[in-house]
Amino acid sequence: MPKALGFTDKTKGYFPHKFSSEIHLNYVGPYPVPSDYGVDRMTVREREEFDPWYNEVSRGTFDFKKEASLYCKNDVDILTQGSLKFRDQFLVQCDMRGVTFGELHYKSEKRYLLLPLGHPVIIYKDFEDPRSYYGFIRATVYPPRGLLFPVLPHKSEGGKLLFTLCRTCAETNNEGGPCEHDDEGRALTGVWVTVEFIKALEVGYRVGKITEVWHFDKSSDTVFTDYIHTFLKGKQEASGYPAEATDRESREKYIRDYQEHQGILLDAGKIETNPVKRQVAKLCLNSLWGKFAQRDNLFKTTIVSDPKEFFSYMFSAFTTAHARLKLYSYLEKLQDRVFYIDTDSLIYLVKEGEKPLELGNYLGDLTDELDGDSIQEFAAAGPKSYAYQTRNKKKVVMRVKDPYRLRTGVLPHQQAAVYIPRAST
Repeated sequence: MPKALGFTDKTKGYFPHKFSSEIHLNYVGPYPVPSDYGVDRMTVREREEFDPWYNEVSRGTFDFKKEASLYCKNDVDILTQGSLKFRDQFLVQCDMRGVTFGELHYKSEKRYLLLPLGHPVIIYKDFEDPRSYYGFIRATVYPPRGLLFPVLPHKSEGGKLLFTLCRTCAETNNEGGPCEHDDEGRALTGVWVTVEFIKALEVGYRVGKITEVWHFDKSSDTVFTDYIHTFLKGKQEASGYPAEATDRESREKYIRDYQEHQGILLDAGKIETNPVKRQVAKLCLNSLWGKFAQRDNLFKTTIVSDPKEFFSYMFSAFTTAHARLKLYSYLEKLQDRVFYIDTDSLIYLVKEGEKPLELGNYLGDLTDELDGDSIQEFAAAGPKSYAYQTRNKKKVVMRVKDPYRLRTGVLPHQQAAVYIPRAST
């Protein structure tokens, strides 16, 4: 939290949680062993910071009551300071007035993305060409054979979202050879956003049967424009100037270019690195659309007078569909050069003489996560589980999806040392 919110006068510190028990409440003596501090769960970098600290303090005496009291007070201090910084920056960024969604607009990459409005016309028969609809379509489709990247998502019987060209292969986890199933065995049945469905038809999917269509006559590309402008401006200003903007002339050019490409005039007096402001703005940018399709089995009590306040599945479905199509546009260019993809990122091979994908500073542009370095070795075990070593800095990164808490984290030091021998131990 201190690093994320930009205050450096506080650090979390270390405490031997595994040593904490009733029998040690009055303990005064040598410092507990490193394993009591959970070193087996530390990342390589965390271990590199812990070892010198431990070697220094372990020469002294450990007073459990004193250390526990200091650790708890420091923990509360950090949480308080972090909460206040977050709140203060939010109040600076927002005037906190109540608004209706009629006042909120969203400008995004295309530069504008169409979103459906109003009530749909629900169609059960006499279907026209799917390309004439805008909304949602329930259908059975036959995927093509040999397509490197499937387009349409498919939810398996176990509730897992998969991208597959064969339903039977996906459900039986067939990875041992080519698919030998017929069209019916390969067929996918589901509900898809029409913009994605049309893309699937373009790359070879065939329509088996359409059973229902929700068609929206009205659409808009400015639903959230003002909203996104407000927080994108704040995020960009809090990111500071790009590395290449080092003098007055280059900085003025950066502001002009940003306004030309993004339609947002940055305030030169506010462009400075501010982790708290950037975090607040980023949270607002990334969280809003998901609220329209939030899980409905979470407990919350509120008084709702208008059903429209409750949900708007169209916005969430179309936002994710547009995002997948944006990613798919890069997959079509790269083909078998792609090593790994996630919802908003990809790792790919640049062969000698080939031009890498273009980077940029604007909404929807690709950015370099390696600060100019490149990956020398890469391995992936599955979604959100991968490892790589960079070419120049020799930085080793391993990330795995926690099977219990279902979130991605950096692999602890012990496992990193086992699987990547060159990692520091």
